[in-house]
Amino acid sequence: MEFIKSFIAGAIELGMFLTFGLPVIILAIAVFLFGFQEGNIFSFSGRASRKSFIIKTLLLMFGGTILLCLLIFLAVKFRTWIFTISAIALFLGMFLAYYANIARRLHDLDHSAWWALLFLFLSMTLSHDKSPLTFVPLVLIILLAAIPGTKGPNKYGPDPLDRSRQE
Repeated sequence: MEFIKSFIAGAIELGMFLTFGLPVIILAIAVFLFGFQEGNIFSFSGRASRKSFIIKTLLLMFGGTILLCLLIFLAVKFRTWIFTISAIALFLGMFLAYYANIARRLHDLDHSAWWALLFLFLSMTLSHDKSPLTFVPLVLIILLAAIPGTKGPNKYGPDPLDRSRQE
């Protein structure tokens, strides 16, 4: 009887892996093969216009957070490692995409992406504080979205708003 229970439990785990785990692994491989090319969400090279920055930031903040909450809920409800690993992978991917988005925006402002590390450090350290400094990362995001980028090409690439280059 114990053998049948363990066999069924193993079959369920295999089914869960084939249903949820395998697509996540294939997606992770595709992201690492194509996601770091210039113009994609994980790329640190190039520049990002204000519109592109705002759209990608909102997608990461809201869409990614909803997906992450769903995966955490499923991980807690079903108590399986597949959803837990998927949630961790999604969080790391969101973190990397968020940092790359800030880096490209800083490139558009003709600043190094190393400043984004300071921003991320401030975000992580001030988010746990109950002081007015909690809002500093939000203010910095709003400033990045509001300040116009460098006109024309700079050392990080061509102007993303240059219409003659896009046609």
